[in-house]
Amino acid sequence: MSHLAFDTLKYSKRLKEAGFSEVQAEVQAELLAEALEERLVSKEDLILVDVGLKQSLRESDAKVESQFKAVETQFKAVETQFKELDAKIDTRYRELDTKIDTRCRELDAKIEAVRAELKRDLAILEANLKRDIEFIRRDMKEMEQRLVIKLGGMLLVAVGAISTLIKIL
Repeated sequence: MSHLAFDTLKYSKRLKEAGFSEVQAEVQAELLAEALEERLVSKEDLILVDVGLKQSLRESDAKVESQFKAVETQFKAVETQFKELDAKIDTRYRELDTKIDTRCRELDAKIEAVRAELKRDLAILEANLKRDIEFIRRDMKEMEQRLVIKLGGMLLVAVGAISTLIKIL
């Protein structure tokens, strides 16, 4: 610290006037001068401290600014990565959407093909059933005619047998 101006002689004189002995006044003045010298600061001391603090603050501000710019740069890099990921996700989403649409159209086409094939098969089965029913009807008609003929023949035989029996009896 710088030297502080303190008038020890004037202080010592006033102590003597107040009733202190010369030795006591000189010792008291010296002790006070030492205490003031060690504990009090001068304007020059404050200016030096102020200059040092301002320099330290400027350095701290520069460090903080530098660190802030580094964080800002990292943040921008992360933001860029997020945008890239968003773009990739959007691209992948569109690809999957296109694939799903394609698969749906393929499935729809297959379903329509199966539906058409089933209709053809049902039409064929229906035609075959109608044909088989017609054959059965024809066969039944033929059987009916044969039965009528056989029954007619059996009736004729029965009538002949009855008439023979009637003649015999």
